[in-house]
Amino acid sequence: MGSMGILFVLFIFLFIIAIASKPSPQRTLFFPVLAALYAYLFVFPKEEKGFQIAICTTALLGYASDLILFSEPQISFRREGQRKPVCEMALFERLYWAASLAFDWRGVQWSCQISNLQRSHLPRWAFVRSKLYRVITVYLLRDIVFFCLHRNPAFNRIDGERFGAHGFLWQTWNVLLFWFCVGASLYIAHSVASAIAVAVGLSEPRDWPDFFGPWLRTTSMRQFWGKTWHQMMRRPVTGAGKYLARNVLKFRAGSALSSYTQLYVAFVLSGIIHAAGDWMVMRNITSARLNIQFFIMQAMIITVEDMVIAAAKKFGITRIPFFVSYAWVICWMAWSGPMWLETVIQAEFSEGMPSVFLFQRLLNLLHINRLVGSAI
Repeated sequence: MGSMGILFVLFIFLFIIAIASKPSPQRTLFFPVLAALYAYLFVFPKEEKGFQIAICTTALLGYASDLILFSEPQISFRREGQRKPVCEMALFERLYWAASLAFDWRGVQWSCQISNLQRSHLPRWAFVRSKLYRVITVYLLRDIVFFCLHRNPAFNRIDGERFGAHGFLWQTWNVLLFWFCVGASLYIAHSVASAIAVAVGLSEPRDWPDFFGPWLRTTSMRQFWGKTWHQMMRRPVTGAGKYLARNVLKFRAGSALSSYTQLYVAFVLSGIIHAAGDWMVMRNITSARLNIQFFIMQAMIITVEDMVIAAAKKFGITRIPFFVSYAWVICWMAWSGPMWLETVIQAEFSEGMPSVFLFQRLLNLLHINRLVGSAI
């Protein structure tokens, strides 16, 4: 483990200690220490492996601001089945409680659980079989997509072309491929972890809600970002917005001003989190700015959507054909996506897209690699 990894582990350890510490004004002193450790991460020379560390640490710092500065988690949050207050727990119990809260960014089985999670009701081994079957299926599909991306000049970091070099349809195709690869990789990691945890008895199937929401209900950008796409960043980016809207600006809870303040703060923080990963590798202010700009644009288009929907209702339009809604979501992501996705390729895949294995070996075995490669 390198120096950056050691600093990352120390950051996590102090974060857990801060959550486990009993409520007191002095507990807030943990935050400047965490902020100093976070800032020190960026003193290291740019490192290609630092992309994920920078994103994770930035998200944890945002989460820490909520759990250390804006709330008292031991008073505000309870876990399902918790039989006694945290202050009455032994030290090891408090640390375990704190670690569970620190790493469960969706708040599964907590009083702070985010809404719209699809929890499994399958028996233990049926759940494990289901997850493994889906992992194999998604892995094979991703393998084929990676094979195609290796032959796509838009995904070549060194001398690659722009996503839209051959028109908007080509740009749409490239964006969809990349979103699939990102989603598939996240889904595989989550599903493997859930299958192992349930198989060995560490948790129950209901502890592992689906990583993504229902794709067939993705009829708006609000639906996409709020329910369909993974909600792992929800807790780290919402605490500051709630505090700003309710405690600083004094907006009434549930009002439009409060909701949109939280919306924009959440997307600004999302942009900063992803820009941190980009900056760790690229050290390019323009590239980092594009990350933030992309996420702010998502908040802006959600605002426009809300205005259009409200206007449509005034004219008696309550339903829009589903294919129109799907086309809208795809077109918006295809148009806005490249400004962020192209920076991700430069930062995270600096040595090229991941190598394919099974599909490549199958083609080699059948001696048709050149034929398929030339066709693609």
